[in-house]
Amino acid sequence: MKNSVYLLLIMSALSFGQSKSKAANVIVNEETSQKNLEVYDFDEIEKFLNLDDQKVHVVNFWATWCAPCVKELPYFEALQEKYKDQNVEVLLISLDFPNQYESKLKPFIQKKNIKSKVIAVNDTDM
Repeated sequence: MKNSVYLLLIMSALSFGQSKSKAANVIVNEETSQKNLEVYDFDEIEKFLNLDDQKVHVVNFWATWCAPCVKELPYFEALQEKYKDQNVEVLLISLDFPNQYESKLKPFIQKKNIKSKVIAVNDTDM
């Protein structure tokens, strides 16, 4: 099962390309209100795919401009809520464009009251 999850995540990541960027602007986010947004490049995302903390991690790549992605977000939020006390963590990896973090992504997170952890990918190849 664990291998299947990793395979799915790797295939998703590969479909979006590889990073040549080494630097990323990381802003620490401790609150679910997501006032600050953690931003990583593709190479740095790998650490979220290789966590060994005895939790089940559900990772979803999405964007505010992707209608099917937005439509499925409530299901991920419900999953997070249902299993929050059972070592399950949902991670929503936004593929929104960096110039839209302030104007679209952060307001979207606030408006939809997203409780799951959201991080963004800032990559020069995107």
